[in-house]
Amino acid sequence: MSLLPLLLLLVLALLLPMKSDDLFNGIPLDSGAEAVGLLLIVPLLLSSALRRHWPVPRRGWRLWGTYAVVVGVIVLKGVALGGGADGVYAACYRAIAPAVGSDCERSFADPLRVSGSTRFEPRIDVPPAQSLADSKWDLDWVNRLGLNERHFTLPGTSPPRVGPPRERLPFAVEWSGTLSESAPRILLVRYVGEGEISVGGRLRRLPPAYAGPREVEVPRAADQQELRAALAFAPSAERADPYAAFELLDAETREPVAAADRHPLISLVILIGTLGVLATILLAYLRAVGRAGAPRFGLAVVVGTAVTIIGAAAGRVPEGRAAGIAACVFVVLAAQAWSPRRHLVLTAFLALVALVPTTALLAESEASAVIYHPFGEDWLAYQGHAHEILRDGSLEGGEPVFYYQPAMRYVLFAGHALFGAGDVLPVAVAMGLFALAVTLCLVRLIPGFAASSAAGVSPRERLRRSPGLLAALAVVALLLALVHVGVERFVGYGASEAPTWFLMPAAVALLLGAGSRAAWAIGCALVGGLITLRLETLPAALLLLVLFSSLAGSRRERVAWAAGAVVLSLGAIALHNVVYGSELALLRAEVTDADGRTVVGVGNDSGVSALGDLSAALTDSTARAELVAQVEAILYLPFDASLTRANLTQRLPFHGLLLAWVAAVAFVSVRWRETTWVAKGVAALPLVVLGPFVAFDVATYYPRQIVLGYVTMGIAVIYVLGRGRRSPPANPVKSEEEGLPQHVAPVPAPAAMRGG
Repeated sequence: MSLLPLLLLLVLALLLPMKSDDLFNGIPLDSGAEAVGLLLIVPLLLSSALRRHWPVPRRGWRLWGTYAVVVGVIVLKGVALGGGADGVYAACYRAIAPAVGSDCERSFADPLRVSGSTRFEPRIDVPPAQSLADSKWDLDWVNRLGLNERHFTLPGTSPPRVGPPRERLPFAVEWSGTLSESAPRILLVRYVGEGEISVGGRLRRLPPAYAGPREVEVPRAADQQELRAALAFAPSAERADPYAAFELLDAETREPVAAADRHPLISLVILIGTLGVLATILLAYLRAVGRAGAPRFGLAVVVGTAVTIIGAAAGRVPEGRAAGIAACVFVVLAAQAWSPRRHLVLTAFLALVALVPTTALLAESEASAVIYHPFGEDWLAYQGHAHEILRDGSLEGGEPVFYYQPAMRYVLFAGHALFGAGDVLPVAVAMGLFALAVTLCLVRLIPGFAASSAAGVSPRERLRRSPGLLAALAVVALLLALVHVGVERFVGYGASEAPTWFLMPAAVALLLGAGSRAAWAIGCALVGGLITLRLETLPAALLLLVLFSSLAGSRRERVAWAAGAVVLSLGAIALHNVVYGSELALLRAEVTDADGRTVVGVGNDSGVSALGDLSAALTDSTARAELVAQVEAILYLPFDASLTRANLTQRLPFHGLLLAWVAAVAFVSVRWRETTWVAKGVAALPLVVLGPFVAFDVATYYPRQIVLGYVTMGIAVIYVLGRGRRSPPANPVKSEEEGLPQHVAPVPAPAAMRGG
């Protein structure tokens, strides 16, 4: 218990930077401190083993009192917006194009729509910028479908422009709130656009100002605290003028003017409850990790922070943050290979959570930062579909019949509803999930990474195992480099392929490396999510489920779980299309307008763009050359040996994983009789993942389409290293996992039958 004061200091260090608007801003949990608190609570709710370390009596009123505190904090956070958030201004945004008098735009800053406003802002402080993308407005509703016809004038954007470009989107906003008692007597408004401001009922016009920012001083009396302000930005022509801006400042200090705290008592209650609950949770984690796990946790945080700082110094904060996440997990895994300990996944998880405040402090943008996507891109469509769910409250998701991949809109909706309108926190969580999924594969598939399997192992046996452990660690390094450094930008953009990169390794670990029904249920649910995210993964998902069903032990139950995953995932897609579009189909190949004319189709000029054209490759030289080009693109060829940073961050993991997989396939082929059938199937899994792209143009969304195949290559190598070989027959019995002969100790004969 002597460590409890230290834990309290850590919690205080985490929470003291929080402002009152962080504590009492309702749902979503869109600040770094709130995200850390949520990440710490989730494992405690899911793991009974971790709860055993929670320093709370199992019986008595104190247990129920602790639960009451937890529920009370959640309830206070959930209903906070009903009476108005604490220390903020209510902001109502509208796109000018539809109608000025329309309802406020819907935003993920208030997904429950409790307030009726678009969002709450602690400061009205948006300085001038050259475009919407360069500004601090962070208007997530700009990505909704109704504005998709407007695009950013980026290099290479070819679709015809409709209306003003989105980087100079006209809009209007109204703020309302109460100034704090310490607010200055003279306010300074600095703006670009036109509008008005009212303090205590006294209205002041803000004349049009588009050529540059204009400043207006607004005096107020001591008792005038009610504030209302409005800004409209509607430029008459496209010019190089600044974009819309509005700053409410102290005329003397030029600092932003804060709003009054409306609920100081409730904020104090939330703070005390949060401190108490998190202190006990941190103590539970410390007990679970133990003294042996604490050093590697600390080392991981130090290394991850150092990598992040280096990335920030080099001007590459997103890549530095991703590399820091990868470094945290890799340090924990390297220490585990050297000296196995329990709770490996928990240690890696805590290292990731501890890195969140560091990355938030070093980030170039705040957690509320929004990525604006160009017109015609898939990620803009998915963001638009997620906003349609928010606006209509309907699972239709912007399409009566799916044309885009079905599940991604719901993934984005859930991520933003939980973590807010910005893209920083959802992306960081997604990167962390991939790192944890790879860690789970090592724990479940490589015996040397499980502390229980290493207990009592002699140094000689450890030395014999070390090549496999080091090889698995090298493959993990390539996987982390592939996603966290090489293609992390696709995670930030919201590409529908990105969630499959952590769903696949997690599903393999749970289905082929665990024996509990809970693991089977979660694994099958992940496979179902894999199918609904990208329908071309259906063959690979079916192969994985077949391998899972072929394992010995409760085979009927395994088959039932596997069949349920396929039926529910495909049935959900078909049910959506029948209910909303009256069409029994899994995916529509084209989008039509109200007159039945094709608007968007799946066109492809490739010589092998359809399965039927593959036969032409045998006789047609043009089709054969196209087929070779397709295969080269899938294999990330031709090889480029230049030592540029961009080349190394992508080609090194791609080619490294390819070579490792080829070696694993060669091992399975040479030792065919010594390897299990499941290992053979897992080794073939990358071929099934990448196979469809031989027939369809892989260059359309290159290289993000092939990343899953290379992730599967790494997982296949790990499986072959850990569970690929059969045990030699000797008094064979059926294994619970593989149904294969295993060594058993010889049974001694009864004394009456012994000779001598």
